[in-house]
Amino acid sequence: MNDKRKSYAWRFKFAMLGVGLILASIVARNNLSEAADDKIEVRICGTDVEKASANVNGLTYKGFGLLSCNSTNNLLIDYKYQAPKTYEQLLQTLFGGEHPLMNHVKIEMGNDGNNSTGADSCTMRSEDEEADASRSPGFILAADAKQVNPNVKVSILRWEVPKWVQEYWQKDEKGKGYQAFYRWYKETIFDAYDKYGYLPDYINPDKNETWSPNADFIKWFKSALVTENDFPAYMTDDAKEKYHQIKIIASDENTSLNIVPAMRDDSELYQAVDAIGFHYSTGSADTTKDYVNMADVDDKEVWYSEGCGSFSYSKYQKNKTTSYGAGTIGGYQSPLAMCDCMVKSAVYSRKTHYIFQPAIGSFYEGAQYDHKELLSAREPWAGSIHYDEAIYLLSHFSKFAKTGWENETNTAGIWRYISQASGNDSVGTEHLTNENGNPSYMTLASPDKKDFSTIIVNNSKKTLNYRISLSDMELPSGKTLEQWESATDQYMEYKGEIQADDSSYDVVVKPFSIVTVTSLSCHDKPEYLLRLPEEATKSVLDTNESGSELDPSGSVLYCDDFA
Repeated sequence: MNDKRKSYAWRFKFAMLGVGLILASIVARNNLSEAADDKIEVRICGTDVEKASANVNGLTYKGFGLLSCNSTNNLLIDYKYQAPKTYEQLLQTLFGGEHPLMNHVKIEMGNDGNNSTGADSCTMRSEDEEADASRSPGFILAADAKQVNPNVKVSILRWEVPKWVQEYWQKDEKGKGYQAFYRWYKETIFDAYDKYGYLPDYINPDKNETWSPNADFIKWFKSALVTENDFPAYMTDDAKEKYHQIKIIASDENTSLNIVPAMRDDSELYQAVDAIGFHYSTGSADTTKDYVNMADVDDKEVWYSEGCGSFSYSKYQKNKTTSYGAGTIGGYQSPLAMCDCMVKSAVYSRKTHYIFQPAIGSFYEGAQYDHKELLSAREPWAGSIHYDEAIYLLSHFSKFAKTGWENETNTAGIWRYISQASGNDSVGTEHLTNENGNPSYMTLASPDKKDFSTIIVNNSKKTLNYRISLSDMELPSGKTLEQWESATDQYMEYKGEIQADDSSYDVVVKPFSIVTVTSLSCHDKPEYLLRLPEEATKSVLDTNESGSELDPSGSVLYCDDFA
């Protein structure tokens, strides 16, 4: 090839290279444009917050509660007396601080029978026996929780019943049967008030996890509460009035959704029921539309009235090697999936309250489910408690909002769930998956429009980009937001401030993590810097080294006079 032809060839190659670079540049710009357009948009509008602020029951974000039942809290009584400092630390961790993690103790009344994982003691074993609420770890725990936070709510329900109540029910359901049920509840409530000074805020008169709500009994029970006039002498006038005001929750269903249709068909039942609860399901766009209407339009409370934590300790979750979420705190039945459940249940059924069964695992190891609790207190003799890292993830909800129940004048300032600035496209209705990285976010806002927090859950291996836009809010122009993050091996970490870009904020959410973006200033407050208590070194259940009165030589491992 001569020099001239070589020159043309090189010029052609160079030109093509230039064209290629230009095309690559155009493609890169297009990709950047697509990436910018691919942001998940969260629009927080002040008019939506104003509308929600007028809703005092259905949209107030009540946070988390715990259920005491089936022996799951039995050993807490031993902790209270054998390791009082450890017990007090537990109460402070769950119920203490300006933004408590838990604000409700739900008590399932025991009948001495094993309902699933063990038995809770019956408070009234015969018709002639005086009720004794101190037999129940739930009533004791509620009393101690209210010492830490007087605003803690208390609710009660039952699964099975004492034999004497059952016999009346079988003989005469609507006569002495109803009266026997009511008397068991009433006498227990009176005794709890006498011993501990509180009354329950809610009662479910119906059977736990019923399939068909007993509308007739619910209405009868509500009337009995309102018209009760046979009070013991130790009850004050204020206590009597509070007794009359106890609210009804129905119907703690599990595999069915019959209470809302029943309420729509029965105006008396509708008036009797103050809160609606069902178990182990977030609901869906098709099945729970009217639950959303009950909250949004009718201003009725909807609860996730019994639900799971994450299955197994978080540290074991990270040992997964090949499955979805391997090596992280994400995946199926993981801490992140648990948080995803909070978001989806609010989006699809307006559940603004989640109750863990159990939050505390304080019973002997045996034939029960895996460790799905938030903390394990199974060794009172050692004073050892395992606080799971999943608690940090729940703090992303409870620590960045004022949660709870509004007062009668709507002036307590409880934050509202803002449905228009929340969304979820995860798969499932109980144990959720989100391998595709679909949107999952929830926004809570103060009723005065001055503050908000958006919680974002990313239970996928993708990096997600969110853009939060504000309009008509009462925030200073250009205000920066704080970003807090929990991911594998790092929990509740302050990640710095996010600068405003024309009333919008760009948030990057890394794989298998949860992020809270908030207008609150939290980074220098001690409550947000606290770490969970470390697990104490476990000791062998042993007689002391020098022996005891039962075993002076100290030659046996353990002895007990069962006093």
